[in-house]
Amino acid sequence: MYALTLYLCDIASEEEQDKLTVLYNSYLNVMMHVAQKYVGKYQAEEDVVHNAILKIIANLDKIDLAEKLKTKNFACLVTKHCAIDWLRKHQRETCASLDEIPPLLESDECPPLDYVTTEDGYANLVGCIHRLNDTYREVCDLKFVGGYRDKEIAEILGIPENTVGVRIHRGRKQLIAMLKEEGEHEESVDGRNDL
Repeated sequence: MYALTLYLCDIASEEEQDKLTVLYNSYLNVMMHVAQKYVGKYQAEEDVVHNAILKIIANLDKIDLAEKLKTKNFACLVTKHCAIDWLRKHQRETCASLDEIPPLLESDECPPLDYVTTEDGYANLVGCIHRLNDTYREVCDLKFVGGYRDKEIAEILGIPENTVGVRIHRGRKQLIAMLKEEGEHEESVDGRNDL
């Protein structure tokens, strides 16, 4: 595995070097675990994690270390997409089917954000985002929870920017429907629908 010092050589700011050091020491094992789940049988975990670290370095200024769960989820998401990119690139060589790709773990490795929030509306939104399918969940999570712009999301996920826009639009429609449904359910439980 590439040593942390090699990554630090490309970063001029001491503050960003410190941030990367904390990220690297805190989340390297989680990232290796995620990579193992996707490309382990090809023994390409180190390549995948290397690419993920490079993407994380490109987004260091947007990462807040105080938000540990959000940072951990971001590291897992970036690693997952780097693994999928690796599989796509090497599909001919490995004869792997992208249908065989396992889902991103939602257990101890990458727990959902809605367990750590105290604001009901925000928790409800995040809960709805996590119920979306992978295609829309990832872009909506980065857009609405992470605050990333479409161009940044496209770079992180390795997809065209217009695809990001379409997925956000469709995901937003699904989120609005979910939130309306939950609001109606709460009203009927409270007895307000009888009025």
